[in-house]
Amino acid sequence: MLLILKKFYSKKADSMLNILILDNKHLFIKSELTNEYRFTDSEIWIKNFNKQPAKDEKTIEKFDLEDIDYLITKGKDNLLGKKMLPIKDSKYIEIFEKLIKL
Repeated sequence: MLLILKKFYSKKADSMLNILILDNKHLFIKSELTNEYRFTDSEIWIKNFNKQPAKDEKTIEKFDLEDIDYLITKGKDNLLGKKMLPIKDSKYIEIFEKLIKL
């Protein structure tokens, strides 16, 4: 499994975004402006974020697969069709924050 952390400045959101991309299949997003966490498995979103130059990018090599499974499960629970709803689950937030600090 390949987990990549990218940090972007979004002009549209006027905010820094922390993006975790897992195997080019799952996208975990945190907006620094709104402090909202979101998830998508949309190929279009993943393709667009992969094309964007990041302010910072690193590969996260050591992570717990159970944590990743939790993020995916909770993320999918917060999808309404193709709409990404904010994720307010405290364990999700804790795992996300732990991963971006590795």
